[in-house]
Amino acid sequence: GLIVIFEWAEDRVVSIDEVHGLLKLDVLAVLPQLSRAQRDKKASEIPVLQESYRILSARLNLMQHANPFKLLMITSSIAGEGKSTTTANLATFLAKSGKRVLLVEADLRLPTQSKHFQLEKRLGFSSALTEPWSQLETKLQGQATTVSGLHVLAAEVPLRNSSDLLQAPQVKYIFDYFQRAPYDYVLFDTPPLLPVAD
Repeated sequence: GLIVIFEWAEDRVVSIDEVHGLLKLDVLAVLPQLSRAQRDKKASEIPVLQESYRILSARLNLMQHANPFKLLMITSSIAGEGKSTTTANLATFLAKSGKRVLLVEADLRLPTQSKHFQLEKRLGFSSALTEPWSQLETKLQGQATTVSGLHVLAAEVPLRNSSDLLQAPQVKYIFDYFQRAPYDYVLFDTPPLLPVAD
């Protein structure tokens, strides 16, 4: 009886079929759940994870070919679910597939992309939101990484008032720039959806 009650009370989505049934959307890829030991490794050291990112990259490329888009937001429900790691790995694998990719660290409260890439300390996305537009265009191109075709626009420093900055008038110009920038993809590593307004 307890097993039936627990099964009935369980409201988490546990299968691809449930995701498809609830959202009426196709699942692009399934990333495996990693053990604690695997979480400290790079995706290139875990064959099953590496293949999952290749599948995701290939399917995004097919979708982009059928229905062109450039800007892509990666988020999660709450903090700690791996969205920044997913963004870094997806950007890497898209670049390895021959695409020109800009990763924008838009999680201004808790920037973490410096853990994934060796980035110089310099002005980034945080300061782009506070500076006059006339001085910005060259700063929005990001830093080159060791992965050919991949640039990262870091957030540089955590900001507490980021939701206010993201509503500034010049944000429209910034996103217009990203739309016409010479990249195939612009990926945004954003804050989690539920705890903050950003």
